[in-house]
Amino acid sequence: MKNQKEQKVKCKAIKSKRIACKLRKEGFPIKSVEPDRDHPERDVYVFEMTLGFQDALDKILKKRYENKEKWQQRKAGYVKNNKKENK
Repeated sequence: MKNQKEQKVKCKAIKSKRIACKLRKEGFPIKSVEPDRDHPERDVYVFEMTLGFQDALDKILKKRYENKEKWQQRKAGYVKNNKKENK
């Protein structure tokens, strides 16, 4: 008989619906959906920490960060160009 420590499954709570959907598309099923403790009107998506989960999450977060940087650079260039045109 296994003791309770061996039966515990590690889980990861994801607050972003978009990231949860991407993880689901990667093949990681959502274990449960629960209300966020800090913001009860929002949901938290719980995943099991299975083999390859952390790598997939890291890949998604890295791509999200890169896209955010590109967007900020484009925004900065747009603001800079508008200031020149208004002078």
